[in-house]
Amino acid sequence: MRISVRYYRIIFSLFIIFIGNACSPVYMPNVINTPMFSREGELQASFYAGTQGLDPQINYSITNHLGIMINGSFISHDDNTTNMIHKHSFGEIGFGYYQKIYNMWQFEIYGGAGYGKLLMQRHNNINTYTSADANYMRYFIQPAIGLSTKYIDFSLGTRFVILDGTYMETSLSYNRSFLENAATIRIGGEQIKGVFQFGYILPIQTDRFENHQAFMLSIGVQVYLFDSD
Repeated sequence: MRISVRYYRIIFSLFIIFIGNACSPVYMPNVINTPMFSREGELQASFYAGTQGLDPQINYSITNHLGIMINGSFISHDDNTTNMIHKHSFGEIGFGYYQKIYNMWQFEIYGGAGYGKLLMQRHNNINTYTSADANYMRYFIQPAIGLSTKYIDFSLGTRFVILDGTYMETSLSYNRSFLENAATIRIGGEQIKGVFQFGYILPIQTDRFENHQAFMLSIGVQVYLFDSD
């Protein structure tokens, strides 16, 4: 099934609005991935645009209860009018378990790790300058519950995250943890759905990362590729 050019334009326009109004936080979490597999051999490919940048995702159900996910996130934003630079790239892999619990309801839990880089510079005024150049490892565990039908999917996920990294300019290490919560809805056909996600982030442990993105808002497309039997 082909996606209309108009749909792509809407996604791109909203992405520009989100980025243009962002405050360039040091930590920007990626989209929370909740595959909600139905059975073995299901392959999903997703692409999101939103407040965190651009997020590609690939999911595959290895068995009727085990799945794998590969997530990415990147952005390169340089605004000369506001003296703001934010660049980050991130990739991770996760493995997990999924189970139908009642009728169309499902439960899943994933865990994994990833690696990221970020560069942030911001001039608030003549006397205020903020900068961060860091590499980090991120570890996560993520339970979720959801409702899955042929045309509509809905899920609630909570991701517990630990960041462990180094500031390149000073070689100082940092550690911080978050609870990242999101609601995701997918609407469409059996093989392709439009996706919307809204989430919020709660810091648990503070360190030098004083500035994090408090809310997430993303829209995208998810394609399902699996055997028809």
